[in-house]
Parts: sequence; structure tokens; C-alpha cells
Amino acid sequence: QNTRATPIAMSRFGQRKLAAVGLDSLYVPHGVETNVFRQMPEHRAGLREMFGVPQDAFIVGMCAANTGVTPPRKAFPQVFQAFAELLKDHPDSYLYLHTLLSSPVGMDLMALASQCGLPVERLLFTGQVAYALDLVDTNGVAAIMNMFDVLANPSYGEGFGIPIIEAQACGVPVIVNDCTSMPELCGSGWVVGGDEWYDPGHGA
Repeated sequence: QNTRATPIAMSRFGQRKLAAVGLDSLYVPHGVETNVFRQMPEHRAGLREMFGVPQDAFIVGMCAANTGVTPPRKAFPQVFQAFAELLKDHPDSYLYLHTLLSSPVGMDLMALASQCGLPVERLLFTGQVAYALDLVDTNGVAAIMNMFDVLANPSYGEGFGIPIIEAQACGVPVIVNDCTSMPELCGSGWVVGGDEWYDPGHGA
């Protein structure tokens, strides 16, 4: 049925997928407020001091909603296992999680950390009440990102992946998977491979 509507794709990946089924679409990517998401060295030092983290420590950050267990789309298990490997050679590293540590529609991340052998003292996270009540505004998220040395966002798939461009606007390189929209957003960082597997929910 012709609705006369014009589809809008937020990524080139999405635009290609629409074209594959015969739909012409506009390309309108998401943006980032660069007056908010920017390099702020004063926040980097201050937040590290607040969390009791040495100024020269290496911090891997994640900003990802803890939703979904079949699959855990944001790849928390893979990131936790990779961080466990990083700790073997760099025991002064930390993993910061801007998410809910436990969610009725997500994973128990502290149980996952235990399974991966991650010492609890190497985990940092946003205050859970503040996160749950949405009290951390965009300025707060930008400040948190400035504390990172790298953002880990190797999601199983992203329609876009806003934290990827927000982190880079803060001067933080990113790690993303080589699929869906993520490679086209990685200007500073690393695009990594993964294992292909069939997801019946996506039919792909």
C-alpha cells in the first residue's frame, strides 16, 4: 500500500537494507551536541579522584542499556571476558559501567563479573538510584565519558549507536563490531570482528 510516506534511515547500513526491499529512503543520521559532549580534562581528573582511581589508570567504559538476555545485545559477556584478559597484563585497569547492574529485563552484571573472575574493586559504576530515576543528564554522561580511555561498544547490532559518536566527541576512542551501523561511526578507534550466529528474533 502506498502511504506516500518517505522512509528515513539513520545509517547508511539501514539505507542499504531499505533499498534491498525496494524502498527509497532519506539518510538522516543522529547528531551529537558538541557543546555538551566535548573534551573536559577537569572532569576527567575530578571524577577519577572521586572514584578513588589513580589519574594514570586505564579505564574501559560502557554506556549501554542492560536489556535483553536472549541475546544480551550489548555484549556484556564478551566485554567482561575481554576485560578479564586485559587485567592479566594490565592489573591497574578499571571497567566503568553506565547502566543498571541488575535488571528484570536484562542481566545480573555482578554475577557475570564473578563468573568472569573480575575483582569487584576493578568495577566502577554510576549510582544505581540516580541511573534508575534518570537523574544523570547529558552533561553528567559527557563528564563520565571524559573519564574513559576507551569506550567498548561491540554490540550485536545497532540501529545507530549514539554513545559511539558521543564518546568520540569527548576525545575518547571506541571499540565497535564490524556489523550494522557501527563501522561507519568509528572515526577514532577499532573495528573488531565477531562470530556470526543466527538470531531467530531478527530472522538473520
